[in-house]
Amino acid sequence: MPFNCHGLGCTSTGLINAHFMPQAFPRRIQKRSRVQNTTVSELRFTQRIPHGLFDSEILCDACDQFLGREYDKPAFELINALSAMEFARPKFEIANVNCDLLSAFILAVLWRCSISKMFDVSNINLLGYTNSARMVLWHAMPLSDLRAYRVLCQRYYPHSGIDEFYSLPIAATFELEDAQWHGYVVPLVGFGLWS
Repeated sequence: MPFNCHGLGCTSTGLINAHFMPQAFPRRIQKRSRVQNTTVSELRFTQRIPHGLFDSEILCDACDQFLGREYDKPAFELINALSAMEFARPKFEIANVNCDLLSAFILAVLWRCSISKMFDVSNINLLGYTNSARMVLWHAMPLSDLRAYRVLCQRYYPHSGIDEFYSLPIAATFELEDAQWHGYVVPLVGFGLWS
């Protein structure tokens, strides 16, 4: 039985190999390090998937391209620009960063993982927020309506290998505003994105 695309309002059954994390990140790592990438999820660690994990049962080409155009490509460009900056240690602040873009990008990665039935991402679950996340991603609802959703971006101190590593979301518990939050951390080419 064919699967339908999970894009908002899409009924296409012509699904493609949709990557959870944009392929631009592992390609960047491979170009800089000249070694085969390591793809990780909380449940998998392997060097045999040079351009990341994908699922052929979640998105059609048009919806995958929409997410790529709206979130993946702009976030990749933003993270590359941030990677090139020198930061004062131990704290820094960058004015005029498009925080909504980073937040929506991480939401897109989480959403793709959460709608998949693959074992590798079975630990990622948006619970009752899956449909709301889809609505936000397709601009049917503002990101600000996801009141329980937050993203914190941190830059790791430069040292060998830190810019040559990425992971799919890893479940994490952390304290924010005197409350305990259950969420995910996404290590991504020298950055840690907590959601």
